[in-house]
Amino acid sequence: MDNKPSYAELEQKIRDLEVIARKSEESQRDSEEIFRGILENSVDLIYRLNVKTDRFDYVSPSARLLGYDPEKMKELGFVQILEFIHPDDKDQLSEGFNVVAESEDISSSVEFRLKLKETGYRWVSDTRSLVCDDNGNPMAIVGTIRDITKEKQAEENLRKVKEQLESKVKERTASLEEANTALRVLLRKREEDLKEIEEKIQFNVKDLVSPYIDWLKKTKLDETQKSSLDMLKSNLDDIVSPFVRSLSTQYLKLTHTEVEVANLVKQGKTANEIADLLNMSPRTIDTHRYHIRKKLGLKSKKTNLRSYLMSFE
Repeated sequence: MDNKPSYAELEQKIRDLEVIARKSEESQRDSEEIFRGILENSVDLIYRLNVKTDRFDYVSPSARLLGYDPEKMKELGFVQILEFIHPDDKDQLSEGFNVVAESEDISSSVEFRLKLKETGYRWVSDTRSLVCDDNGNPMAIVGTIRDITKEKQAEENLRKVKEQLESKVKERTASLEEANTALRVLLRKREEDLKEIEEKIQFNVKDLVSPYIDWLKKTKLDETQKSSLDMLKSNLDDIVSPFVRSLSTQYLKLTHTEVEVANLVKQGKTANEIADLLNMSPRTIDTHRYHIRKKLGLKSKKTNLRSYLMSFE
């Protein structure tokens, strides 16, 4: 039995193959149209640089946005393109292309200044990658160039603002240091003035008051008058001596009477003498001494109270 297809069947298969081929061609043409539309309407400049001929196989129409004719750029080699690059960026750009061209799987990005015909230099970012053949041999470098001038200006403005802030912080810090120095000088001057005032008071009491008290003590006085005179001298000593102030500041728990007793103990007065001066009984003075030792943390120590109090001078 003959299984060969008939002439009509062959014709039908040919027609089917023609339909398939036509659809494939139309599909390919549609894909090319879509791809061409993307390239031609891209804001970024898209290029393909042949590494063997050192010429551009393709430059997208968006090159016109940078002021260049795509067809004329295709006539230029990479060396000629360098003429449009800022002198400070040429070495960096050349090095970047050499690294990509000599590698098999490298994508990189470099920023440089490109000279535009109308507006001068503009900052651009060039992102590129290497295209190899089936044997892994480098064929071309494909890249996109985008204008990043606004971003660079924003970075520069941010840097300037940061520098201004740092400068103001330094100035503020310097001003604070100067103010602190001036304040320390004023405080030192105040301490000196206080010391001078204290010395003047001590001098005046010693030379203008104490001699008269000593003279009165030599006159005929009854016991009450003597006690009052001793109390007067003791109080004057308190005024001119920093002892009471230091004691009261460091040991705020001491009462006024305890401070008076402590001052007289420091002067070497006995309990009976202190009792006479303060018009109290010796037992009461002993009680005050006990409370003073307890508040000063000397209750369980053998430290002499008078020696301890004299350490505040």
